[in-house]
Amino acid sequence: MTNDNTQNNRILREPEIIHRTGLSRSTLLRWEKQGKFPKRRKLGSWLVGWLESDFQAWLNGGDK
Repeated sequence: MTNDNTQNNRILREPEIIHRTGLSRSTLLRWEKQGKFPKRRKLGSWLVGWLESDFQAWLNGGDK
């Protein structure tokens, strides 16, 4: 059985975000810089991603 908290804290990488939103990479980066999209999290030296919970909150209008 999957824990909801674990599922909400899954890391989404940029290609998945682009696929799920239909946004271009440049729009995604611009919106992030303007505060219209959640900030990415640093996962390592060269790795970044977004928490599923942050992305879902944005989709639901909680962080627009």
